[in-house]
Amino acid sequence: MKNHKKVIHFLIVVFLLIILFNSSNINSQTIFKVPANPYETCVVDYDQDGDNDIVVGCNGPNQDPDSLIIFFNDGWGNFEFEKFQASNQIELKCIDLTGDNYPDIITQTIDNIIFYENDKNEGIANDYIIMNIDCSPKIGGIADINNDNTNDLVYYCRFIPYGWGVQFNNGDYTFTDSAFVASNDHWLRPNTGDLNNDDRTDILVTTVDQSETVHILYNNYPNFEKVDIATPDWNRSYILNLNNDSLNDIILFRLSYFGSFPLVNMINEGNSFQNCDTLMFVNGSNIVSTGDYDLDGYDDLTMTVYQANNQPIEDSIYIYFNDQHCGFKHVQSVYMGDYGWLPTVNHGDLNGDGYPELVIQGYHFPRNHIRILWNDGTGNFIDTNSVYVNQPEIESFSNIIIYPNPSSGMVSINSSLKKIKTVTFLDLNGRTLFEEKYTTERSTIELNLNNLLKRPGIFLFALQLENEVIVFKKIVFVKP
Repeated sequence: MKNHKKVIHFLIVVFLLIILFNSSNINSQTIFKVPANPYETCVVDYDQDGDNDIVVGCNGPNQDPDSLIIFFNDGWGNFEFEKFQASNQIELKCIDLTGDNYPDIITQTIDNIIFYENDKNEGIANDYIIMNIDCSPKIGGIADINNDNTNDLVYYCRFIPYGWGVQFNNGDYTFTDSAFVASNDHWLRPNTGDLNNDDRTDILVTTVDQSETVHILYNNYPNFEKVDIATPDWNRSYILNLNNDSLNDIILFRLSYFGSFPLVNMINEGNSFQNCDTLMFVNGSNIVSTGDYDLDGYDDLTMTVYQANNQPIEDSIYIYFNDQHCGFKHVQSVYMGDYGWLPTVNHGDLNGDGYPELVIQGYHFPRNHIRILWNDGTGNFIDTNSVYVNQPEIESFSNIIIYPNPSSGMVSINSSLKKIKTVTFLDLNGRTLFEEKYTTERSTIELNLNNLLKRPGIFLFALQLENEVIVFKKIVFVKP
């Protein structure tokens, strides 16, 4: 037992030295160049290996041909990219449309919306037209509207004919158009989400048309119940959970380039929506992403700000954390430099520590770059990866699965090829927090580590297998 501990501690020292000597290169992983202007990104596990990848749609005059770029992630924040030629990749979304559990890539151009099928081999297969209409169609949401277990497309038109509709997914690479909801001379912008807790996706519609109120279409497919919830002239909205209960709430705001603009939080009380907080933001501001960035169970906001109408406002990204009382506290601003074009922010965990990172485009010159800001878990987004992006995976990682990861305390360990003799649980400083030696080698182990975890963070399992093989496995623990 004494020799076993010496071996474990020796390997921990080697493991941490590898981290130390590789940490000097982490800045190189922050900014990525792409072949043309990046118009939109997705953060999604494209190859279904358990790690989030980055998909970029590129389009630019006098540059490389339009393309889709996929940055494949090794789980530690190292990326290798593949380039695929495509057509007019202006904006994109990533979600499964074919029912194979692999995300497909949905793109929109000036007159159509198409999707590229995931070939399940780190590439793209054929492209299929979802809709073709000369109205500058935009994606309002992608969800199963008619409850047939396939994702449908909710869209709207920015040019004549104004209005919105649904393209129903037939499950055979074809789509059927729904009745079109027309508007006189303004956009009707739909958004999707379950707003009455019936496991059906409802549609929230905002507009600047003075004859239209903000309303919800509750989904009782094939029928929809229309309920007005606010006065007109709110042209943007988000559906998210503001107060960490079982019901989704709503944020309404007015994107304006002239002066300040209001943002109102509306709490869902089951049979009505009540205003709970109103904030004012400067011109040129736009909410671009929502997510639980600090893992406290409450959704937070990311807002881009860019100079408009010669106002003295720096081009920045603002992070607003949910104060858990129906408001948002401004915790951090990140100055990004000159505003380029269509600034967007997406998010997702890119280094396996459980905290979502920000993937940014539109603030860089030259314009053909995207940037990652790493979430350090304390309410700050930084240029460097706190878990060392160049850390190589240790031999036999692929043979061992620890789940769920991230975890809140309950953990299952499964070794598919070799039997487990000893489990040692450590922090990143090499301190042993728990150790168990088994008289009978096991392939599956269940552990409850709740009493050992006083804070969220990254920890290590050192697993001694048969034939004295010792492997390390990283795991992230979040707040219970």
